[in-house]
Amino acid sequence: MDMSLNSAETAPTAWWARAPAIVLDVAVGTALLYFLGWVRTDATYRTLNVNVSMLSLNPAVYVYRGFIVLLPAILLLGFIVVVASALHRRFVVRTPDTHKGQGRVRRALIAIRSAGWLGLTTTATATIAVVSQGGAPPYWLPYVLAASSAALGYADQSAAAKTHKGGRSRGVRASALVVLSVAGTLMIIMSYAERLGVQQGQQFLATAQDQPTVTLHTKERLSIAGAGVKVVRMTDEGSEFHYRYTGLVLLIRSGDDYLLAPRGLTPDSPRPVFVVPRDKGRLDLGTW
Repeated sequence: MDMSLNSAETAPTAWWARAPAIVLDVAVGTALLYFLGWVRTDATYRTLNVNVSMLSLNPAVYVYRGFIVLLPAILLLGFIVVVASALHRRFVVRTPDTHKGQGRVRRALIAIRSAGWLGLTTTATATIAVVSQGGAPPYWLPYVLAASSAALGYADQSAAAKTHKGGRSRGVRASALVVLSVAGTLMIIMSYAERLGVQQGQQFLATAQDQPTVTLHTKERLSIAGAGVKVVRMTDEGSEFHYRYTGLVLLIRSGDDYLLAPRGLTPDSPRPVFVVPRDKGRLDLGTW
């Protein structure tokens, strides 16, 4: 009877003890999604000659766009883990515990460890060269960093499992390899988010002439010009607005501002952007 009461009392305590860790995981995950969404959005609007700081987007928009970026990465990472686990089971776990079999596993681990150290050395050398020259890191650096760190971690873990040896130094090294592998993976995902954003911006530029135009009516003449943009002065004295602009497309509505661009945009043409406050005019959407 006492044992059942103790179990009933400890279960809620154990759940509440895990609550801070759960909240922290959710917060870190949300922050990661927000950051990746920001990287993608910044790349898109930078391609369109818009500073992302001008936008007043809801944080949920960034989180959603970050989820779109992270989902393929999670699926690909899961596929790699499944394949690696199958290979480990096939060539390591099922290897006969004989002198010949253990020698084959040992040689394989030596080859994996050598490749890992070579990759880390190459990554460190390239990083030092980039930092000293102030240039951009090569595109392959995150891939080599993540793969080399994961290979060394796998080799160390497999060797420790075979010899049943560990220690503080091995634990510190394992933590460092995990940090390097995660850093490389995050850099890869950030690069993917950047490319995805740039592609979206370039797609808009390529199809701008096929987008529905908007008509802008203003009370005063504004400095709006570009390929395909036409301005007409209204002759109706009773009208509240005196100028009409056609040949524009709407990039985004940000807070109380409209961000407009000429419909004649092309990937090779200048990319002027016009910020028009809502109280400065009226915008008719969906016209051609």
